Amino acid sequence: MNRDKASEISKKAVEALKQQFPGFRIKQQGGRYSDVDFTFSVTLTEGGAESKEVRDFKSNAPYHGLKADDLYQKFTSKGQVYEIIGWLSGRDVYPVLCVREDGVRKIFTPNGIKNYLDRELENKLSKR
Repeated sequence: MNRDKASEISKKAVEALKQQFPGFRIKQQGGRYSDVDFTFSVTLTEGGAESKEVRDFKSNAPYHGLKADDLYQKFTSKGQVYEIIGWLSGRDVYPVLCVREDGVRKIFTPNGIKNYLDRELENKLSKR
């Protein structure tokens, strides 16, 4: 087992769960692998339920130059694709919670996120 194989397995497993359980938000978190096995965790959240991080993002983002609907937007940083998944209240400098495609969670500043999202928009407009 290697990192690429583990990533491929987790992506296929999450896709299968999405097909099997429509209406659920599925979040894969981290993982560990050895020579012969791979372990990772998956959280399924029923449709209308929102986590504290999601509610906090929607209420705090507008005060920091972001929009509530920036939640679940994707952006690229250092060649990695991230998705905004929430706001960590109590963290003054790095409150924006994001998840990388491989399930690794990272935190960012609101200004950093705004810059990344502006850059994504510029890239989309320039390709037209």
